[in-house]
Amino acid sequence: MPGINATQIARVRGYLPPHRYSQDELVSYTIDILGEQLGRPAKEGVVRRMFANAGVQARHLTMPLDYYRQQRTIVEALADVQRAVLDLGTTAITETLAEAGVAPGEVDMLAVTSSLALGTPTIDFELAERTGLRPDVRRLPLGPSGCSGGAALVAWMHAYLAAHPDRLAVGFVADLPWFAGRLAPPQLSRIVESALLGDGGAVIVMAGAERAAPGLVTPWVLDSTSAIWPNSRDDVYWRLEEGSLTSGMSQRTVDAAEESMPVVVDKLLAGRALAVADIDAWVMHPGSLKVLQHIAAALGIKEDALEDSRRVLSRAGNMSGATVLHVLAEAGQSPRPEGTWGLLAALGPGLVCEAALLRWGTAATMATPALAGAAM
Repeated sequence: MPGINATQIARVRGYLPPHRYSQDELVSYTIDILGEQLGRPAKEGVVRRMFANAGVQARHLTMPLDYYRQQRTIVEALADVQRAVLDLGTTAITETLAEAGVAPGEVDMLAVTSSLALGTPTIDFELAERTGLRPDVRRLPLGPSGCSGGAALVAWMHAYLAAHPDRLAVGFVADLPWFAGRLAPPQLSRIVESALLGDGGAVIVMAGAERAAPGLVTPWVLDSTSAIWPNSRDDVYWRLEEGSLTSGMSQRTVDAAEESMPVVVDKLLAGRALAVADIDAWVMHPGSLKVLQHIAAALGIKEDALEDSRRVLSRAGNMSGATVLHVLAEAGQSPRPEGTWGLLAALGPGLVCEAALLRWGTAATMATPALAGAAM
């Protein structure tokens, strides 16, 4: 399909660790742990209100709760995180490629992001070996990207495949934010994180136009964009400082999300003479229930347009970078007619936004300029 820069999302699958806990179980655990850490009873009413307002019913954790009560050095804990990410990635990539009917040797590019799998060689190196990818596979280690990681994978894989339409790419993201949050000292933001965060990963398989699977109506990526919110370095962050992991989430995060999202969305839509009303599939990272509400208000869309995001948040919490790919998988559960427009977006630290314009179609119909969304 010469001249077509659209790239096919051939397969996307979310993965959840084995240990599932209800919100009630986790609020009780958090109250107990806070009391132990602070040396005095936690304000139970405050904690319960935060959990009740989170819009989360359950989370999946990498380790059973008893693990997090044990004392570990930051070095020991980060080593456990890296092992968990590698094990999850090995299973997820292997299974997803098999489901997509793709042999490991057919993969031309591997893109990976994980916020706490630190050190070199970066984890894409070991994942490539563990999953049997070719020695000459192109590797793209995106490094720590936080909540915007899944959307960043989509954008960079699209850029690579648009330039190399005869190739195939696989992306993997896992941040394990609940695990990470147990490494930090107690503070107010820790309660918010405990109410929202869950562990999870995701894999996405994408194809250039000449490698696209025929016949299937799937989402295609037409374009992507990225934006940095000025002076936001300390608004949302994870940092290693003096032997511990610290994090922060400022009060202005929700306001910044509300102000920045319309700017990013308008930029993606403007080149194709599209309006917000033309988008039927909203694939939004659910940073929190409040963030989703403010984004819907800022875009002028009904809150039920973000129902896929709310379902993922309720079922598994905020899994950081993997969450938006879980939402994309959720959006794919219902058949969508060819020509459906979609928009995928995620906000991440400090505040950044990564976004991509989607359209549903088959390989044959996406070869037509009209459906491929050529600029008007």
